[in-house]
Amino acid sequence: MTRRVMVVGRTGVGKTTLLEKLGLLNSAVKKTESVEFAPQFIDTPGEFMEMSRFYHALITSSTKADVVLLVVDASNPGQLPPGISKAFAAPVLGCVNKIDLLCGDCEEKVDNARKKLLEAGVEEVYAVSAKEGIGVRELKEKIEEILWRCA
Repeated sequence: MTRRVMVVGRTGVGKTTLLEKLGLLNSAVKKTESVEFAPQFIDTPGEFMEMSRFYHALITSSTKADVVLLVVDASNPGQLPPGISKAFAAPVLGCVNKIDLLCGDCEEKVDNARKKLLEAGVEEVYAVSAKEGIGVRELKEKIEEILWRCA
């Protein structure tokens, strides 16, 4: 049985890059224009998180996932619907990406992004840099733990 990780987040937060760094995607990173189903992952367009009329597509797609990563940009987490993670059919992990681009008030920005993810209903939040690989090992270990429990 295939185990899938689904990434959800606004445009430009690094969802596809994160899939690559997690070792789930081997092709070149590109703009995701529709929900992309692959054996190990589900990649979603950022516009689906930005426009509420597309939430149903994310929620429906989550029925094919074993874990969902709700990804935000550390410097600009944007708005997330309160409790949105409770609508997904799989466990949801929060991911604050692009921490390598922060300077000065790093902790304050990460804390702000973490707060938004917690308000969205995630139970655990990981701060990472998909580009630099910072924090990715810990996130990957948690994903593998969840996938192992699903087996």
